[in-house]
Order: sequence, then structure tokens, then C-alpha cells
Amino acid sequence: MSRINLLPVASGRATGAAVGRAALRTPGLLISSVVAAVVASVATIITPVQLGKIVDVVIAGTAGTAPVQPALTELLIGVAAAVLVGAVFTALSLRQA
Repeated sequence: MSRINLLPVASGRATGAAVGRAALRTPGLLISSVVAAVVASVATIITPVQLGKIVDVVIAGTAGTAPVQPALTELLIGVAAAVLVGAVFTALSLRQA
């Protein structure tokens, strides 16, 4: 049975050349898109780390005590901020791509 290409397929060299030409035409767009994607990735990585810290506080049984309550609130605000930043910068990186 022969293989039929239903879609056009470019070689790696042709793809690299096309990406290089696009990057040279709009370097600002390329840089801003990469920065937005990196910021979104970092925010995405921060979220589970913060959630793990919240779990540690709850497991320790100190979540309701007065000295730990502000720390727990700060962690929850950190999670919310990381999720928001991640969502915004993901949308920006996809819009610019």
C-alpha cells in the first residue's frame, strides 16, 4: 500500500527558513510572544508549588492558628495571582503568535 500525503509537508530546512524570515520581519512580535510565553510558563509552575505549601500548612494542623492565618492568606493570594498572570500571559502569547 502506498502512502499518500493529504497535506503538504515541508522539510525541516524549509520550515526553519520560513520561521527565520518571519522572525526577521517582526522581531518585536517574536520577542514579546516569547516573553509572554515564558512568563505564563513560570506562573504555571508557581501554582502547584504554592498549593503544596498550603497543603503542608493544613496537614500541620496550624491553619486556624493566629500566626499562620496571614501566611495561609498570603499563599492563597499567591495562587490566585499566579493563575491570573498565567491566564493573561497565555492569552497574550497565543494572540501574538
